[in-house]
Amino acid sequence: MSKKVEINKRDVYQNCLEFLQRYIAELSSLQEGVFETLKSEFKPEHVCDATASDKYLKAIEKFISLQSRRKIYSSIVKCYHVWKNKLQPAVGDGLGKNSYAELPLRLAACFMLNGDYYKALLCLRHSIHLEPRSLVPRIIALRWSAYLGEWEMAEMSLAFEKAKPPKRNGVDDHLVEQLVFTAEITQAYVDFNRDQKSRPKSAKTILEMTGKANADERLTFPVFETQAFANWIAAQLPKVAAFKTDDVELLDTLSCVHTAILKAESVMKNRIPAIQKEDAPLDFLKVARDPLDFMKACSAYAENCDLRRDYTIELLNVGMIRDGAANSQLGLWCAIKTCVLFRVQQFVNVNFLIRVCVILPELKKDLAANEDIMRTMYAVSLMFSEKILDHTNKLPFCFS
Repeated sequence: MSKKVEINKRDVYQNCLEFLQRYIAELSSLQEGVFETLKSEFKPEHVCDATASDKYLKAIEKFISLQSRRKIYSSIVKCYHVWKNKLQPAVGDGLGKNSYAELPLRLAACFMLNGDYYKALLCLRHSIHLEPRSLVPRIIALRWSAYLGEWEMAEMSLAFEKAKPPKRNGVDDHLVEQLVFTAEITQAYVDFNRDQKSRPKSAKTILEMTGKANADERLTFPVFETQAFANWIAAQLPKVAAFKTDDVELLDTLSCVHTAILKAESVMKNRIPAIQKEDAPLDFLKVARDPLDFMKACSAYAENCDLRRDYTIELLNVGMIRDGAANSQLGLWCAIKTCVLFRVQQFVNVNFLIRVCVILPELKKDLAANEDIMRTMYAVSLMFSEKILDHTNKLPFCFS
């Protein structure tokens, strides 16, 4: 019998990082190809034009054509399985474990970008375990546990923060402040959803903290991220059936979501320059150069996408149809520029919903182009998902 070849886990780790770099390089190449079509088809006034779906169709056809020749997402899935099933158990609590924290952090960023939130949260937990001194992953894990309504995950993160509270050191005190605020408002939001009897108290805490966040006039990333998160949580309170409190008045949902998307959009545009510009391509290689900055950028983009979808739905709910349609088109523009299939689908779906549900003549005329977009998107999506499934069980590396 042939002997099993032993491969050093550090070599496997480096190979996985190289796979992730290959993914970023392929994604950047895809973005460059699609941007050429966007540049030739679009003028600035077309980006948010709800009747410009024929132009979006051409860009999506270009994206699908280039996407179908590549299997770039499968490399991320491969690395995830290698990390989760092989590397992470081998690293454990061993000496020098923090030197392995970059891989799960980069994996979390890639999954966040692609809307694979539960894999992202698991990788974030691994990264936090390996390097607990890094505060940004702890903040992001708390926020996304709340966004997803994953109360058990949120409680695990909150228990970690209680056991290992951050300490001010004069260097990243702004992150300590953000983490403490995020943990407190997340705890209140978990209590609001898990304990009906304490809802009035939890709601009061949330609204007071939201008011405090909104009063902060500092123009910094942590402040804007905190304001977006707090306002999103405040927007959820009126949605609970038959809930009201005499102690404090609930805030208007549309106003809160509007504030949240404005703050989140500002963060995203600074984390990913040119994301909303019609005359400048993305430079994702630069965005992904530093693992922590990459994580921040991908989380900011994912947050913006989900908040923009929520904001669009709220605009439709109050009858602001044209504003909702323009807002969704902007989301589709950003999604096509990033060339992430899930994100493109996310806003193609919202656009189609608007045109099916409303009776504005200009949107009804635009329905045919949206139907063509749907057919184009989901024909390739089936092929793409099958390609991924074909590769999920084939691990690129083994070691003993």
